[in-house]
Amino acid sequence: MIKSKEGLYFRNFCVISFLNVLKKSGSSGIINMMVEIHNGQEMMKKINKNIYYRQ
Repeated sequence: MIKSKEGLYFRNFCVISFLNVLKKSGSSGIINMMVEIHNGQEMMKKINKNIYYRQ
């Protein structure tokens, strides 16, 4: 029961944080965030490939 409450609070906190980010930066903030996430994923792929080839 406590776990589900904590989970709910955490989810609400995430949603509120996300909404605050949107308010501050407007819609361009979403695009920037998505680009950042995508760039991060691409970097991880490159790093993983490098590690794989070294072995």
